[in-house]
Amino acid sequence: KLGVVIADVSGKGVTGALVMAICHTIVRTQAAQHTRPADAVKAFRQLLLEDIPEDRFITMTYGILDTAQRSFTFARAGHDPLLCYRSASGQVEKHSPRGGAIGLYRTDQFYQQLEEQTLHLAPNDAIILFTDGITETLAPDGEEYGLDRLIHLISQNGNLGANDLLKTIYKDVSAFARNTPALDDQTLVIIKAA
Repeated sequence: KLGVVIADVSGKGVTGALVMAICHTIVRTQAAQHTRPADAVKAFRQLLLEDIPEDRFITMTYGILDTAQRSFTFARAGHDPLLCYRSASGQVEKHSPRGGAIGLYRTDQFYQQLEEQTLHLAPNDAIILFTDGITETLAPDGEEYGLDRLIHLISQNGNLGANDLLKTIYKDVSAFARNTPALDDQTLVIIKAA
């Protein structure tokens, strides 16, 4: 089993970097203590709330890849949807189980909304996690790259290996922006089933 996480902190600058460093430390120390992703995310939130300034929040998807069962079970705390490429059909599924961003809801409403979902993976299926720096990349004319463009690109290239798919996405996003510097972080995590 392998824990997989992607997260993004609202805002930029030193404060955002410090909040992400705290998040990184908490995830690394807490993840192994929880066998269910939803329980892990709840534990992360409990500890993070002590250190997140009132004007900041963290979005996150945390999942556990079970290679023996060929499954990925995950919980989503306000993060972008998880995309799943199905090699048999060439289709891309969008998965958005309920869950609010950490720090955005400072009441127990967070715990009541958090859902967990399990995906079963066939050979050559892929899971794609990304930050909004990918979909919110702007072309010089102000057009946004967008989720639909990302889904279309994955559906056309999902048969590639994880590393080649990752490079294809970054190359397409860069070409769309006409190589202008990114205004936000652009992070991708791709899991490819063997």
